[in-house]
Amino acid sequence: MKSFAVVITLLVGFCCTAQTETDSLGQEIQAYFAVNGTLSQYSEAYDGMFGLIQNQFGGANVPDSVWESLKSAKGDDLGEIMSLLTAVYRKYFDSNDIARMSQHFSLQGAAREADKSDFLNSNAGQKMIQVQNNLVTDIGQTSEYWSRDLYMKTIEKLKEKGFYPKQ
Repeated sequence: MKSFAVVITLLVGFCCTAQTETDSLGQEIQAYFAVNGTLSQYSEAYDGMFGLIQNQFGGANVPDSVWESLKSAKGDDLGEIMSLLTAVYRKYFDSNDIARMSQHFSLQGAAREADKSDFLNSNAGQKMIQVQNNLVTDIGQTSEYWSRDLYMKTIEKLKEKGFYPKQ
């Protein structure tokens, strides 16, 4: 049953992808991901996954040009996860929530700390607290799907080029 829910969530995410990129809420959520570190976090995860795969294929003599070719899809691959996560956030937050969250997370250091209480008592902060468990679950499932798909896709591309992991 859990798998069915994940599939439905992902299908809704894919269906919303085109809409997400053209409407203002989708753009606001994407901007929020840049401000709160989500985009950076997934960029680092992407790089880490490539390090893992490069290690697995260490004895396969994969040329640097092949690695660079595979890594050239990073922007598209990150765009995919950001679109999927945008669909997740749409389930829980509206434009006002995202605006308040963006405002809070764009603050640095002491300014963010000073705003913490006001943020947590705001409608957006209260909603974030209320949906936290479901949001974390949905993000986790979406991230797992994306990373597994990306990993398998990259491995398949290497195999198609005649490279196999070291035994």
